[in-house]
Amino acid sequence: MRVLSLFIISVMLISCNNTASKEDPKLKSPPGLSASVQPADEMDWLLGEWERLNEEDGKTTLEFWEKENPGRYKGIGFTMQNGDTIKLEKMTLAKSESLWNLTVMVLNEDAVTFTGTHFSDKTFTAENNEIEFPNTIKYWMKADTLKASVSNSDFEILFDFMKR
Repeated sequence: MRVLSLFIISVMLISCNNTASKEDPKLKSPPGLSASVQPADEMDWLLGEWERLNEEDGKTTLEFWEKENPGRYKGIGFTMQNGDTIKLEKMTLAKSESLWNLTVMVLNEDAVTFTGTHFSDKTFTAENNEIEFPNTIKYWMKADTLKASVSNSDFEILFDFMKR
């Protein structure tokens, strides 16, 4: 009987905690994030094949994003010129606890992880202040265009992508 009572009390406590988390978004906020910048549950708006619209003449830049599972997305970006790949990077956007972190690996370089700092339904920002450039990477949707930027305090590069 004592075991049954402990089981019932445990189930009630877990139910109360789960209900409270759903009702009060502040309980889900990770340290340092206010309720107004709650992490998005999904990043499906990134999915697909994207071509950069504002690329230099003679170059083509593409990004491909796919969903591995609900908490992990893989991307690959590359730039071609005269039929040759001149830049290649692999990206992983992964949910760790309640934050999305972006890891970028450029060919022949070490992977760099950017910690997620801002999220909404169709935007995210990730930062890494331990490297010179970029410190900040942003992605967001504006109408049917995927926008991105890489920046530090002195310089910013903007990207406009259209779905192919």
